[in-house]
Amino acid sequence: MIAARFGTCVGFLILCGTVAAQPPTSENAAGLAAPQPGVHRPVTFAPTSQAAPTPTTPPTTEVATWTGPRVQLGYGRLRLKDGFGEGQTHLGTFSGFAPTGRVRVAGTGVLGSRVYALGQNDFVLGVLAHAGYQHLSDFDRLVPYVTFDIGGGASIGKRFRETQSHGWLLFGLTAGVEVRLSRGLHLGIGFGYARVRLDGVGHHTASLDLHVGL
Repeated sequence: MIAARFGTCVGFLILCGTVAAQPPTSENAAGLAAPQPGVHRPVTFAPTSQAAPTPTTPPTTEVATWTGPRVQLGYGRLRLKDGFGEGQTHLGTFSGFAPTGRVRVAGTGVLGSRVYALGQNDFVLGVLAHAGYQHLSDFDRLVPYVTFDIGGGASIGKRFRETQSHGWLLFGLTAGVEVRLSRGLHLGIGFGYARVRLDGVGHHTASLDLHVGL
């Protein structure tokens, strides 16, 4: 009896070892690859090719070239002689310019006072026209210029308690420079030399012009 049971156990062990040593069939291998219930596997995606971003160039801001002055307020000084003293004349000026590029074209109105050696100062008014050249290309903030000037007006004052007026004429040349401080705003200075005639008396005079404008 004991020998029979021992033989049965030995045979069962040999059978189990034989089954464990056999390789899995293709069907079982396919079953191992199949997803099992309750088991989650990570999903992988094929890498996608992305185009590198094209670098963008920031827009460039163009700096507008200054084309010269448009309007100006200024102070002028010259002499208007009449045979009785030097006739120092101080003028307030207002000028307007045509947008003509390098060709400088302008008109100026003047009001001021003239020193009269024998009495009260005279009141002076007049208009001037200017035409010339202004250099715009090589300088960023500086605009040198030269103009030919022509004009005239009147000097009004008291003579023996009577109001009298005397005409004056002027023609000459002016050279100067304007300095741009900001967009449009500028300061300028000019020096001139002119031939002036007042009440029949002609003479040469130097002039000074200081101005600010847009």
